[in-house]
Amino acid sequence: MNEKRDLFLSTAEVYLDYLERPAVAAKWTEPSALDEFTVAGLAGHTSSQITSAAAALAAEGDERPGKDLFDHYAQAAWATTGIDSEANTGIRDSGENLAAAGHKELCATTREALEQVRTALPSAPADSRGATSTWDYTLPLDDYLVTRTVELVVHGDDLAHSLPADPPAYPQAAYDLTFHVLTRLAAARHGNSALIGALARSERAPGTVAAF
Repeated sequence: MNEKRDLFLSTAEVYLDYLERPAVAAKWTEPSALDEFTVAGLAGHTSSQITSAAAALAAEGDERPGKDLFDHYAQAAWATTGIDSEANTGIRDSGENLAAAGHKELCATTREALEQVRTALPSAPADSRGATSTWDYTLPLDDYLVTRTVELVVHGDDLAHSLPADPPAYPQAAYDLTFHVLTRLAAARHGNSALIGALARSERAPGTVAAF
């Protein structure tokens, strides 16, 4: 396998070990660090990064048109609309639904999905495509796994802040990949100069360079 596939698997394993902690179960029905998300819903949404990868690998003959990684982010409705938009309420509802059976069941479902990915991924062709069921396009499989890895890193941190507890200890390569994607998105949103100022010149840093 290549580096992106290996990194997704190792990042997903760290997340799943974190999800299985009793501290997550103890906070299950409480509000999370994200507006309008319970801890359960946030955990469900984060786990869906693994279950959606399993579903993508099981799909055959996807005829949806292709996009590249940063086109995906540029047009993603959840990234360009408020938390009450249809896209974002749908994400929250989906996360809550996936977690509705409880902490133990979500852990088992996610563990099963990860094993399916671990089995299927080594033999997936280099030109494979990947997507979630709600998208009207696909990405190259390895880029699709990049989006899943970034989601696991970002939402794993959200989950840690919801407990609160130390964040998952993801591989440094997962953080490096996430920084690369978020930096590109922040520069596209705010401009290269704003990002340089924020990172290197505190005296002229803008109020925010958030990627989303």
